[in-house]
Amino acid sequence: MHRIGLYASFLVALAMAAPAEDRAPTQTPVGPLQLGFLFAGYYGADVADLERRAAWVSEYDLAVALNLVRRANTSLDDVLDWRRTGSSWDTITRRCGRGCEVYFIELPAGLRLPEPYARPYRNWASRPGTDQRLTDEEVRELVLLGALSDYCSLPPQEVVRLRAAGQSPRAIAASHPRRKP
Repeated sequence: MHRIGLYASFLVALAMAAPAEDRAPTQTPVGPLQLGFLFAGYYGADVADLERRAAWVSEYDLAVALNLVRRANTSLDDVLDWRRTGSSWDTITRRCGRGCEVYFIELPAGLRLPEPYARPYRNWASRPGTDQRLTDEEVRELVLLGALSDYCSLPPQEVVRLRAAGQSPRAIAASHPRRKP
C-alpha cells in the first residue's frame, strides 16, 4: 500500500513539474468567429485552430492568409509569421511569388465603384495586365469580394454594393445562403 502512495506522489510531482507549454491553456477562448462560415465552408480550414490564431491577428487578415495559402506554395504559419512581424499584405503577396493580380475579380465595365475598390480597378482598367501596389485594406476587401461572391453565388458587383451599404460578410452570407454544389 505504501508503494502505491509513493508512486502516486511521484506522478503528481512529475505533472506539477511539467513545463507550462505542456499544460492546458488557461487563456479565455476567443468567441465565435464572424468569418468562421468562410473559413470552414470556403477555405476548408480548421475553425478551432483559427480561433486560437485570431487572438493576435484579425479575422480579415486570416482570410487573406488562407487565400494566399490556396494560391501560393507556402504554409499558413509562414504567411502569419510574416504578417505578425509587420509586413504588409502587398509585401507578403510578393514574398509568396505572386503579384496583385491574384486579387483581381472581374467586374462589369463602367461600374461605379466605392473605395476601397475604386483605385485598384481604375489602375487595372488604365493599365491592363500590369502589377500595382495595394494597401492592406484593398487586399482584405478584394479577398472578401472573391470569397463572398463564390461562397454565396452572387455576382461580384452585388457583393460590392452590399459591402458599400455597410453589410458585414456574415450578414451577406445570412441573406444569401450558400447553394449546394
